Amino acid sequence: MNKELIYDYCNNHSNKNSQILNEIEKHTWSNEEVPQMISGQLVGNFLQLIIHSIKAKKILEIGTFTGFSALNMAEKLPDKGELHTCEIMKKHVETAQSFF
Repeated sequence: MNKELIYDYCNNHSNKNSQILNEIEKHTWSNEEVPQMISGQLVGNFLQLIIHSIKAKKILEIGTFTGFSALNMAEKLPDKGELHTCEIMKKHVETAQSFF
């Protein structure tokens, strides 16, 4: 089976990104030198599944990039949940903060 058909099937049958995640993704693909570093919808859905399954209340993310995965995971945390994220590139910190 064609790899692209499988990818399209997965995207079409997965939870859709929220509006803010779509904005981050669009910004990333338009402004970053290596936009393929973004985790994207499928990885984001998998992360949310894990968070929901283990009833996570605290998350530590190493490497924020443009903030897509951080906000994606934050969407599944309970009201008093915490997400801490670390990024060393100032450009990426500023981009992520603009969306946070």
